[in-house]
Amino acid sequence: MRPLRLWLAWALLGAVLAPTAASAAARYVVIAVVDGPRASEFLDEPGRPHVPVLDSVLIPQGAYIPSFRAEGVTKTLPGHSAILTGTAQPIANDGSQRPDQPTLFERLRKEKGLPVDAAWMVGGKDKFTAVTYSTHPDYGAAYGASLDTQLRDDLATFAAAIQVLSRPTPPVFTCINFASTDLEGHSGVWSNYLAAISRANSLLGELWSFIQADTALAGKTDLFITADHGRHLDAFGGFQNHGDGCEGCRVLPFVALGPDLKSGYVSAETHRQEDLGATVRYLLGLTAGPPPEGFVIADILVNFTQSGVEPTLPAGATLRAAPNPFSRSTRISVAGWAPSLLEVFAFNGRRVVSLPFDPALGTTWEGRGEGLRGSPAGVYWIRLSDPDGRKKSIRVVHVP
Repeated sequence: MRPLRLWLAWALLGAVLAPTAASAAARYVVIAVVDGPRASEFLDEPGRPHVPVLDSVLIPQGAYIPSFRAEGVTKTLPGHSAILTGTAQPIANDGSQRPDQPTLFERLRKEKGLPVDAAWMVGGKDKFTAVTYSTHPDYGAAYGASLDTQLRDDLATFAAAIQVLSRPTPPVFTCINFASTDLEGHSGVWSNYLAAISRANSLLGELWSFIQADTALAGKTDLFITADHGRHLDAFGGFQNHGDGCEGCRVLPFVALGPDLKSGYVSAETHRQEDLGATVRYLLGLTAGPPPEGFVIADILVNFTQSGVEPTLPAGATLRAAPNPFSRSTRISVAGWAPSLLEVFAFNGRRVVSLPFDPALGTTWEGRGEGLRGSPAGVYWIRLSDPDGRKKSIRVVHVP
């Protein structure tokens, strides 16, 4: 018997703990998004006093990425759009604009022929309908997600999420937004903001405990924990707001647990929001439709077997850009493998250039001029690939 009544009672009382198809072990995927925590009060704070469950329980059981970033617009709906589509785009944050690339909800339902209750968006703000489906002509409302979202605190959102996950047939894919951290941050009351972080930490522990105890979900569910955006550093206006390119807004938490994720693993790679969308697409075995701009986060997976799409690089293969950040030019070089194609992507997923790459000579990217030169200051991703389809990317920063 699935323990719905017990878990809902605990929640309401507040008694919470302080390509080719994937060879995925999980049948279900859940993304839990903490809305707007600043890293300096979350996982980056020494001792992590506000997130003891994440620190002592969840991270040791799963895969942790210290360098996980938002490179698009650092607001709620653009952040969720990047996660759910695998491509960053600057959609409006008021709910008036949908992404133009298909969401994971649409991809799943169309490709697998699943009903609307196989995909759910559960949230603590009333504008998430904007990311339940896209304007892409091959997808749209017919393949959108079920929706349970309204302005409410995290405890109420947790209860709603448990109701959804406890359905007789659990959703294959669920995205949950815990909005209180952002709402309390905007209030400007520091103590309330910290309390919201602590409560989110506890609810995330309860969410994983529920999944592990539930007879339908246990051992069959991958849980991804992240954020849609951070908050301003003090030098850029402080915790009350967000939305620019400061590191406070861009640095995000990332923890992943489940049968497809490594346990006790800390990634040395830098990844971004779009990569989470690409990774979930892979784990759900989805291959149709336009490819996302993000990359599968292969290093955190137990069994990455997407043969022919993104095979493993040779041991010791490296990609380097120096200097980085750069003003006038940066030198792109490799060792240990022989890529033949170089592609540069802007922060919003737009492909800037694609051209042949000579591994013996490398390439210099200059900040002025034509072709690969002349790109404006900003954040870019450089991806190299070889004739066998192996790929590696690096983030570079072009400063004025």
